[in-house]
Amino acid sequence: MTTKATPEPSKKQKKYQQFFTDLLNELKVKSPGITHVNRVSPGNWFAFAAGKSGYSYAFNFSQDHRFRVELYIDVGDKERNKEAFDSFMNQKREIEQELGTTLSWERMDERRASRIAVYCEGGIENDAQSLETLRNWGIDMMIRFNKIFSPRVTKLSSPKPRR
Repeated sequence: MTTKATPEPSKKQKKYQQFFTDLLNELKVKSPGITHVNRVSPGNWFAFAAGKSGYSYAFNFSQDHRFRVELYIDVGDKERNKEAFDSFMNQKREIEQELGTTLSWERMDERRASRIAVYCEGGIENDAQSLETLRNWGIDMMIRFNKIFSPRVTKLSSPKPRR
C-alpha cells in the first residue's frame, strides 16, 4: 500500500500558515475557549465552528488584497442558508450597533452559502508590521463577532428536514 506524499507548501502558503498559526495562538490567549482548533493549514483562510453545525467563523485573505473576518453560513441547503441569513439581516441595525462598525451583508443568491463580513485592506505579502496590524485587527474583530453572533446562532431554530 502506497501513500501519496503531501507536496511541500509554497513560500506563499508557508506565509499563510505562519500568519494563521500566530493569529490562532494569540486569539486563544486573548479569548480562551473561543476555539479548540490547534493547527492551521497552509491556505489563505482559517475557519472554526461557530457553535452550531453549518455556521463557522473565518479569517480570509481575499483576492482583492483585503483581509476579512466573517460568519459563514452553510447548513447544506441553499434555502435554509438564506433563511438564516435573512434572520440576521432583520437584526442588522442592532448587530452593527453592538459591533461598532458597518458590515458587508453578502447573501450571495447565486451560491448556496451566505456570509456576513467585515474587511480591512491588506494582503499576505505586506511587511511584518502591516501583518501584525492585520492580525491584531482580525483578533479583535473575531472576539467581537463571537460575542455578538454566538448567542444569535444558538437561538436559531434547528432546521426542519426537507421532504
